[in-house]
Amino acid sequence: MVVAKQDIVHGIKQLELETAIVCLHSSLKSFGYVDGGAASIVEAFVEQGCTLVVPTFYFASQVPAPPGRNVERNGGAEGELTGRDWANAEGFEQASNAVSAGMGAIPQAVLHNPGRIRGDHPL
Repeated sequence: MVVAKQDIVHGIKQLELETAIVCLHSSLKSFGYVDGGAASIVEAFVEQGCTLVVPTFYFASQVPAPPGRNVERNGGAEGELTGRDWANAEGFEQASNAVSAGMGAIPQAVLHNPGRIRGDHPL
């Protein structure tokens, strides 16, 4: 079975999501075979006036706190992010389309949308 962009538009209308803020944390594979791929899914939501929110994590910019500097309750534990240090961490910029592997095709399609806005934090 092939899912067309119009099928996705129909679903958006049926669920009354037009102009809604939609958090789409989904696998492209979960839609089945989509004619036009992830770009068709993004286009369907945008054309219906939706604000599409997707995770675009970029883990390569994370580094652990320096030894002895991990404060209690900072959301991380000593030894987390092993193998990364300040010397090999990558920078993060909002204008970047960089996304960690595993985030999926839909977030990548959103990042390549000319009207997208990305937060100022890599997570």
